[in-house]
Amino acid sequence: MNQRQFASVLFAVVGVFIAASRLPDILIHIALLTQSAPTDQGFAGPGSQVILPVAALGATLLAVGIGVTLLLLRDRLAQRLFPMATPSLEPSGVQSAAFAVLGCYFVVQGLSRMSWAGRFDWGAAIQLTLGVGLFFGAHGLSKHWLLTRSPNNSAPPDM
Repeated sequence: MNQRQFASVLFAVVGVFIAASRLPDILIHIALLTQSAPTDQGFAGPGSQVILPVAALGATLLAVGIGVTLLLLRDRLAQRLFPMATPSLEPSGVQSAAFAVLGCYFVVQGLSRMSWAGRFDWGAAIQLTLGVGLFFGAHGLSKHWLLTRSPNNSAPPDM
C-alpha cells in the first residue's frame, strides 16, 4: 500500500463515519419539525420556533452530504494530496495522510457548526481554519514533526 492508497482509505473511513454518525440526527430534527404542539420558549416573532430545527436539519444534511462527498471523491483527494505514487508507505506519508484527513474532518465539523449556530461562532471558525491548515499543510507539518522527533535533530528522510 502506498501513501495515495492509504489516504484514499482514510478519506473513505472519515466520510462514512461523518455520514453515519449524523444520520440519526436527521430523524430527530424531522421529528422536531413535525411536532404539532408549539412550545413557548421566549422566542420573539411568528415562526421563530421553526427556525432552530430547520437550521439544525440543514447543518446535519450538510455534514451528511460532505461525508458522502468525501467517500465518493476519496481517490481524487488522495491524488491531489499525493500526486506521485510512491512504492511503499513511509512514516512521513502516514502522518501526512492522517493530518490531511483530520483536517477534512475539522472542516466538516466547522462548517456544520457554523451553519447550525445562526450567528458567528468563534469555535467553529477556529475549527474550520484549523482543518484547512491541516489539509493544505499536511506535508510541511509532517516534515516538522519528524524533524522535532528525531533524536539527533537531523533532516528527516526525503518524501
